[in-house]
Amino acid sequence: MLALVPAALAVLATSVFAQASFKCPTKNGYYPDKEQCDLYYECRHGVPKQKLCDDGMAFIWAHNPLYAKCDVITNVDCSDRPYLQQAKTSLHCPRANGYYRHEKWPQTCDEFYQCDKGKVKVLKCQPGLAFDPITSGCQWAAKVEGCEHLADKLPKPPGHAEPQYEDDYEDEPQQPPKTPPKPAQVQPQQVRRPQ
Repeated sequence: MLALVPAALAVLATSVFAQASFKCPTKNGYYPDKEQCDLYYECRHGVPKQKLCDDGMAFIWAHNPLYAKCDVITNVDCSDRPYLQQAKTSLHCPRANGYYRHEKWPQTCDEFYQCDKGKVKVLKCQPGLAFDPITSGCQWAAKVEGCEHLADKLPKPPGHAEPQYEDDYEDEPQQPPKTPPKPAQVQPQQVRRPQ
């Protein structure tokens, strides 16, 4: 128990220091932390209050301080703010929120896990699609590395079957469509004026 006290004090000191060093650009608004992607500040009357997105989510900064929005990490560009809070893992969920590949991936490319506050749900992509761990969504199986085998299993759509024999093709050239006859031109009638 005593071992946890120094760690908790270090986290608290870092948080207080970060909050104290952040200066609100405007009196009111939401602003990203410069280093941590899931950390942001709510400014009210020029006073910053540190906020943290749920684990697995990151703060979206669209250069609009009126809105505070967190989204799954794969939907947010964190290249300039690479740090994240410590992960809260659970079975099949590397983070408490987000979409993650199935444990049997790539053999089971069409299934994936949706994690919501640490609770897991198994979801399935539509036929012909595979879970892409880079985008955290379903993509065409042929475009997901390691999942091309799903694309080969797709049934042909009705009416789009390939011909079985070469003779199934017509060799006769197609005739151009006949153009409809032009309508008869009506000559304008001259109207006589009464004299």
